[in-house]
Amino acid sequence: MKPQFASGRVAITACLIGIFFSMCIPGSFCNAQLPQTFTLKSSNPHMTSASALAYAGNDLLFILGDNGGLWAYRVSGGAFEVQGFYPAASAFDRLEIAPDGVIYLSGRDGQLTALIFAGNEFVSIASSAISVEQNDMAIGPDGTIYLASGYAGLVALRREGAAFRLIAQDAGIEKARAVAVGADNTIFVAGAAQGELKAYELNGRNLIPAGEINSDAFTPTDLVAGDDGMVFLADAESGLSAYTFDKHALIRVAELNDGGTAQRIAVANNRSIYIAKADAGICGYIFDGSRFHSNGTWSCSNADARDLATREDGTVLIADGNDGVRLICCDATRSACLAHCDQNTDARSVAVTSDGIVLLANGMDGLRAYRDTEPILECVAWTNHDASEDIHACAVTVDQRDRVFLAHDNSLSVYTLSYMQFNHIASTSIVGECRSIAVSPTGWVYVACGENGLRVFQFDGATLFPVAHAYECSFAYDVSVGEDGSVYVATGENGLRVYRMLDGDFHCTAQYHPMDPVNGKVLSVTAGPDATVFLACSRDGLMAFRNTGTALTPLDIIDFFPYMGDYAGATSVHRTEDGSILFHYETYPGMDIAGLYACVFENDRFSIRAHFIEADNAVDITSGADNNVYVLKSDGGVLGYHYNSLPPAPSIKVSQQEVDFGEVPIGANRYQSVSIANEGSTPLRIRDQRLSSFEAERFEILEPLPDRIRPGECSRLRLRFSSSREGPMQTDLIILTDAPDCSEIHLPVRAVASGNCVHSDAGITSLDQNTPNPFNPSTTIRFRVADAGKVSLEVYDLIGKRIATLMDGMLPAGQHTVHFNAADLPSGMYFYRMHTDNAVITRRMILTK
Repeated sequence: MKPQFASGRVAITACLIGIFFSMCIPGSFCNAQLPQTFTLKSSNPHMTSASALAYAGNDLLFILGDNGGLWAYRVSGGAFEVQGFYPAASAFDRLEIAPDGVIYLSGRDGQLTALIFAGNEFVSIASSAISVEQNDMAIGPDGTIYLASGYAGLVALRREGAAFRLIAQDAGIEKARAVAVGADNTIFVAGAAQGELKAYELNGRNLIPAGEINSDAFTPTDLVAGDDGMVFLADAESGLSAYTFDKHALIRVAELNDGGTAQRIAVANNRSIYIAKADAGICGYIFDGSRFHSNGTWSCSNADARDLATREDGTVLIADGNDGVRLICCDATRSACLAHCDQNTDARSVAVTSDGIVLLANGMDGLRAYRDTEPILECVAWTNHDASEDIHACAVTVDQRDRVFLAHDNSLSVYTLSYMQFNHIASTSIVGECRSIAVSPTGWVYVACGENGLRVFQFDGATLFPVAHAYECSFAYDVSVGEDGSVYVATGENGLRVYRMLDGDFHCTAQYHPMDPVNGKVLSVTAGPDATVFLACSRDGLMAFRNTGTALTPLDIIDFFPYMGDYAGATSVHRTEDGSILFHYETYPGMDIAGLYACVFENDRFSIRAHFIEADNAVDITSGADNNVYVLKSDGGVLGYHYNSLPPAPSIKVSQQEVDFGEVPIGANRYQSVSIANEGSTPLRIRDQRLSSFEAERFEILEPLPDRIRPGECSRLRLRFSSSREGPMQTDLIILTDAPDCSEIHLPVRAVASGNCVHSDAGITSLDQNTPNPFNPSTTIRFRVADAGKVSLEVYDLIGKRIATLMDGMLPAGQHTVHFNAADLPSGMYFYRMHTDNAVITRRMILTK
């Protein structure tokens, strides 16, 4: 039976069950409602594996990493210069540029995102989860998005603002694998089930079949429609085929079976055809209308060609799964690499010095130091300049004096970083591959050595002395030191172990075992104040405990999907200097719940304050000064964020400074409206709204404002004036909010009633909406009766139980007012019902305490 934690899990899980089984929109997990924000600010240009690319012209290209991340590069001479980065999730595997310059990313699991790139910055303008398998994507000349889906066939979408709208679908082609659009908007789709190639025309909301042929391509990988009407189809087994289309039929005009492995096609204006051939690099051909003629090849060792594009000068850009991105000249006269970007990444651990230098332990790439120069982390120091001094960096941290402790090659070394150089101070041997290092203010160094347990050293400024070795902690993933000197070790499936130095020896004083011994692994740990400790568990989410000295007492837990086994859980946790708890949550690919979170821990409870979706595959988190947060991706280097830990405030804009009904005939109804816009970044709460004075048959709030106005939205308050006597009349409209710069709004409200009664609704029986609504704890109900008689007004709860009787007796014809005080009732929805001799009217109201 699981330990009884507080309600952190329950409150969030209930909100998210529906999201998991619905068509989610990234950001839908309460991002707009969270009071604080993460803003991506910088990244290092590590990519290594590239899966897709798109050339935008003018030497600008976009590269999609095999394991996530979208980079913008500019080709400059013989080099690729990084222009910007976007943390695209690893689920994306297709990249296209629309005629208007909008960049579209799609993923097999249903993700679809639109971005623009300007000023070295990517900006997301639309993002949705489309519930179809997306094997390929193409953008038509008119901006229509076409998806080739394995089970949904051909799907056509259009972007409308921040949303995507389905406009047409044809499931007639089975196992659609590739799609292309010609210059005349003809759509071509290749299916794997019957080896067929089909042509379509989009007519309004219908996809009209226009041609079909048996292509014999049962494993189609790419489809390209040339500007001259030719269609080229790549197949992983049968090679390359060329077709013509005359608006009625598809005709095969050429075939090239060169052994298969064709992945993607690029066509230049001079009918030069280039094929990315997986493990064979690039093959170039000239197509004369009926035959393919070989026109050069280019390859490198360990090639894994994924995608390619041609530039204006005929050179070819290639994205390689093992080799990054290259610029290639491949023709009959020359085959050569003109530029190459391959900055290997094997990110293991990250730390930040007091002056903001970011340290990266990057596997075989050694230890690197970066200066944060937005939007790129600029490398300023590196340990592996000389092959004789190359190190394999595993874990890094800094102490209070900014000395760098690095675990590498079964060794623990200490460096200083000065004048942008690493200066070695001391070293000692360790056993096993280190996962984490923690240094206490008194110079004690704790090293989590994986299967070799925990090693303890003492550093005197010049030498590292071994002190103790705890073997029994099994596989040590992470280590942290508390304020009282307690040492917390995350040991995977063996949970959390707490150590203290007692009587000159290292003793385990407390232990926590995961709730699920099969799937649960404690992967990361960070110590908090007052003997608290926070765990990231691969099965049980984020957990908080208090160390009593002899036991760990559970306090609270955040687990969005507590029953998903290996597929959901927290992977890393870090506590910032201001006390915020940062953690990364991983789940099924493409789910909005995954990503980077910030929360506070107060009164032994977690409260989530910020969430950044597009930060997957995180293996380590650290923070520096000015709320800069750095997230380490196992296959994408370092991402820098700015965490706004102070809640942004709402901002109010009122449509007018006064309300003037003008001259109104006696007995007539006149209406006016006041609009309130929230121009801030957090919801605006309306605490109260009322008129300073009220007299029957004069001013009243007919439609009140909602209790909350979301950022960027505008709401309307509607007023009514009616009088049975002449003369000028005035009141004040008072609106109370939680906006710090405008907590109380006073608007004068004026009207002049004149003349004889020209219209009256005295003959109408009506029941108005209570004001305010929602209310706490009192509200006003106004009603009008057509004829004198008996009137009852009663309040009921949701199950029909009568709560109160507000009116039960004889009333004259006209308008009346009653007040309802619900101080003794719980929050919830209630109904009030008016019953007269000729009418029964019911309305609902909401009590919010």
